[in-house]
Amino acid sequence: MIILDGLWKFRIDPQNEGFKNHWERDNFKDCIRIPGVLQEQGYGEEVSRQTEWVEGLSDPLWYLREEYQYENEDKVRIPFLSQPPKVYRGKAWYQMTIKSEDITEGKWYSLYIENTRWRSHVWCDDTYLGEDFSLCTPHEISIGFLKKKEYKLTICLDNSMQLPYRPDGHGVSDAFSAGWNGMVGRVELHSHLAVAIKEVRVFSDIDRKRATFEVTIQNYTKETVKTSLVIGSENERNFQTSLDIKQELTVMCQEGVTLVTLMKEYDQDTKLWDEFSANLLKESIALTSDYGTETEEVTFGFIQVKSENGLFLVNHRPTYFRGTHFGGDYPLTGYPDCSIKFWQKIMKVIKEWGLNFMRFHSYCPPEAAFVAADEEGIYLQVECGMWNSFEPGDPMLEVAKMEADRILRTFGNHPSFVMLSPSNEPMGEWLGPLTEFVAYCKEIDSRKLYTIQSGWPFPIEPDQVTGTDYLYFHRSGFGIEPGGTIRNSAGWKGSDYRESLKNVTLPAICHELGQWCSYPDFSIIDKFTGYLSPSNFEVFRGSAKSHGVEQYSKEFHYNSGKLQSLMYKEEIEANLRTPHLYGFELLDLHDYLGQGTALVGVLDAFWEEKGYISPKEWKRFCSKTVPLARIPKYVYEAGETVTASVEISHFGEAKLSQATVSYELRDGTTTIKKSILGRMDIPIGKNIEAGTIRLALPNNQESTVYELFVCIETKEECFINSWKLWSYQNNHKESEEFIEVKKSKEFIENKEAKEFKESKEFKESKESKEFKEFKESKESKELKEYCRVFYTKDWEAAEKALEEGKKVLFNPRIDSLSYDCPKLQFKPIFWNAQMGPTWARGLSIMCDPAHPVFRQFPTESYAEWQWEDIIDGARGINLSCFGGELTPIVRVIDDWNRNYPLALMLEAKVRNGGLFMTTVDFRTEGRAGKSPAASALMQSIFCYMESEAFAPKENVSFEDIKTIYHENHTMELLEVSVVLEEEETKDIEVICHGNAEDFMLIKGYPAHIRLEMPKAHSFYGICYVPRQNHREHEGDIKEYQVEYRKEGHWEFLCEGELKSSFSPKTITFPKTVTTDAIRFIAISGFGGEHVTKWDLEKDGWHQMTGAYSDPYVSIACLTLLTEEGLGIWRGEVNNQTVDFKSATTDIEN
Repeated sequence: MIILDGLWKFRIDPQNEGFKNHWERDNFKDCIRIPGVLQEQGYGEEVSRQTEWVEGLSDPLWYLREEYQYENEDKVRIPFLSQPPKVYRGKAWYQMTIKSEDITEGKWYSLYIENTRWRSHVWCDDTYLGEDFSLCTPHEISIGFLKKKEYKLTICLDNSMQLPYRPDGHGVSDAFSAGWNGMVGRVELHSHLAVAIKEVRVFSDIDRKRATFEVTIQNYTKETVKTSLVIGSENERNFQTSLDIKQELTVMCQEGVTLVTLMKEYDQDTKLWDEFSANLLKESIALTSDYGTETEEVTFGFIQVKSENGLFLVNHRPTYFRGTHFGGDYPLTGYPDCSIKFWQKIMKVIKEWGLNFMRFHSYCPPEAAFVAADEEGIYLQVECGMWNSFEPGDPMLEVAKMEADRILRTFGNHPSFVMLSPSNEPMGEWLGPLTEFVAYCKEIDSRKLYTIQSGWPFPIEPDQVTGTDYLYFHRSGFGIEPGGTIRNSAGWKGSDYRESLKNVTLPAICHELGQWCSYPDFSIIDKFTGYLSPSNFEVFRGSAKSHGVEQYSKEFHYNSGKLQSLMYKEEIEANLRTPHLYGFELLDLHDYLGQGTALVGVLDAFWEEKGYISPKEWKRFCSKTVPLARIPKYVYEAGETVTASVEISHFGEAKLSQATVSYELRDGTTTIKKSILGRMDIPIGKNIEAGTIRLALPNNQESTVYELFVCIETKEECFINSWKLWSYQNNHKESEEFIEVKKSKEFIENKEAKEFKESKEFKESKESKEFKEFKESKESKELKEYCRVFYTKDWEAAEKALEEGKKVLFNPRIDSLSYDCPKLQFKPIFWNAQMGPTWARGLSIMCDPAHPVFRQFPTESYAEWQWEDIIDGARGINLSCFGGELTPIVRVIDDWNRNYPLALMLEAKVRNGGLFMTTVDFRTEGRAGKSPAASALMQSIFCYMESEAFAPKENVSFEDIKTIYHENHTMELLEVSVVLEEEETKDIEVICHGNAEDFMLIKGYPAHIRLEMPKAHSFYGICYVPRQNHREHEGDIKEYQVEYRKEGHWEFLCEGELKSSFSPKTITFPKTVTTDAIRFIAISGFGGEHVTKWDLEKDGWHQMTGAYSDPYVSIACLTLLTEEGLGIWRGEVNNQTVDFKSATTDIEN
């Protein structure tokens, strides 16, 4: 073997001239180091706004969007990925001199490149030797017998798109910088005897403890050669040995390839390989002929993996695949890290976090990944480097078969490699072709399990699916909406997804479970010390700084992470509760740097802890054994009974004998109740019933946070899981018992009470001198005034009360807020808001738990389940609309792409009064009736405002506050009818409904939108809200013109250009006009002269580059701006103002 590491001669070929000009005959002048890639060594093009990225899940016109202008002044910083130092797709030529002293005559040589992209051509001197083509396995090209002389080895590598792959497959995508050109890992000339071992495949029989060795012998001569094949165990540390030391076979090998099968018996005590005991064997296979002896070592393990009776069986034991995702992200090298150290770290981390499985999304890793997984006991699912479209008769199927064959032959002996899938989320009529793919793979290698595809529901009911060993999707297509989902909130809070898997006979793994985001910790920027640049994080940090929230980024990161962890707990427990589900693949345990940047991991992109959850905490709900409680809700009224059935998911090495299952309810460190549910043998499996908990919560007067623990304990192990429960005293309704008492005859005829009210003592006490003096005193009046709170939803009433010096609890209608006060949601962002933007983009909250407003509403600094009904249905108060700096009581963490400084609750000194403002809808109906948490929070706010603790110090003008006032139903109050003059469509009416989550979409500019009213009004402008849910800002309007109707004729009013962003746009007229009709004309959208887009055609995906202009017009809301008082929309707000409402008993006369 000749190692080819070092300096190579090099020539880049951007114009594709090398082949026709025979560059293999030239001597190159530039140099490059191998292993390595050209982009890291100064070759290629600079990253620019026009870079033609191989990536289809981003916005090609990102540089036109307001959101991504930050930190782009001095250099181009890409917001949707961590960018490489240079970019290059095309041919590059590499040249190395092979010295004569390194050559042994009589040996057959071949070039081995462990990892390269995508097609390689090889010449020795000027003789063309051939090519290799793969994204998944090493490239190997035969050179032949060499003489003892100097040779010039020339390699042309072409990393351009060789086939119409989807550009988002991790084998090719720039999302993880897969577009490198170079050679990495081992780059060697392999030397073989004239008769040599080409390949060894090992098939183990765990029941007979027997291994079958399929040995492929390559005879490079033109004669038949007698050979002797010997198998003998290597007696090395950490490896087991076979029962008989050697087995020998004599074989006559003809020219070319000869396949020989040997069988070897092993001791019955030979240990099997699995997640619990990663027992490996190593065999040495020696081939002897007249040309000498050549030895090949093979490492394997005894393992059998089957899909049977709806279960996964590993060595006959039911197995649950608890996994995570890997797509080929190497932030420090940019290209595959082929070192065992890198992969050992990852596999150990996976094990540390209670997982046993890794799915390689549209990707096949290098050899070191398999070796590390073998050592650690991690199961692997490999995919064929593609995310493609398949049609019957499509040549893409043959490409998938080719890659699968190479993967199985190269890595098939690794016991960790248990599953193979052709593609992520295929498109087209894929069922037939990919069913054929599975049949092909089973024919060539029976050791693995195969699935037809990873991701999509089948076009038939799940119980009708055949031709696959298992199901791997996130929706079945039937059952629970949306689309038979087997992830997300439909199965949370004690429920599951069984209806989506009704009658299935195959085991199912949930595809890409989770995808819940946390806010970035910008200190990660300092970890990017290698190939990739943290351009995306720098843009996000610039945005945070510009919006005044960068200073809170550490708290945002931690608090959003706590909520993210809560989501993952709920998601994983639902998976463990669901029959027929026997696995999940997290997306992801660690963060994802591409596709807009998905901060979905509890580990960062470097597989390091983020600091808000530990492996110990995580493994309470994600481990081989997990106690589960079907708790239907987490928020209760004091005295209410908690009922929860307890079940167990146990997929350990063996059953748990005589395990004690118990539960305990705690209030802090105080045990409220503790009980044993039973002692039982727990078999391997799931949905194992362990009893029912029935707990009457104490009827505490104070709000209380309990924690319910369920424990499984044996002599050797203890497994604990827990759930927080919130209990609130209902102060807003009388108990049923008290209502009955009030109705009773005894209560009505209470003589003692009546007699006391009429008694002389009672009357004298009311008329006493002391009482009268106190009533008239300054202290009494101040106390009475101080203890009362003015509650209102009305803007004018709030302003008036503040002017009068009152304490005002201002709870504005959410539909009276401006559109840059977005809707809030309790659940965090799914995947990321670049790829899937929405109007609501919350990521938890930030508050001080010790603030006196929370005395009757205990909370952490972040959101937990008691905040769900409070946050859902509220709107964020955009603090940037206020003048100066204001510190809110509850800050809302907004998406890192938008970074609005948002509040849920704030206080301020306004004019002569004290303001407490919140958008919480205290009438929110929770999932099981009126929300106890919202009621408790309202009570706590009133009590706080009545106390001396309520003393706002920060001054804010009401004029600043009123900048966020915007009546969302203005167009309906004006009775506006809207007409699109180019065509008749009712879809356009949504722009007048005031809902930023709806939109109209039409094709073609210009678009004349006529707004007509039954009578004339005075207008000073228009507010335009762009569509909120398209990653490419489809339909954003650039050029516009406004006209108004005057005396039956259209008069020009104004024109201009808008910026592209999701933010609302205010167009202020040069003058106020009084009219009964306005015409808004959308003249053009956004585009560019050099725009790269990817289109799916019949044969696959193709890159299109050229001039592009968005042809669509899209509007979410269009509102005419007037200062006229229009009243309240539909009068739907009852009790808008409650004068001097008190949460405590008023001082009565």
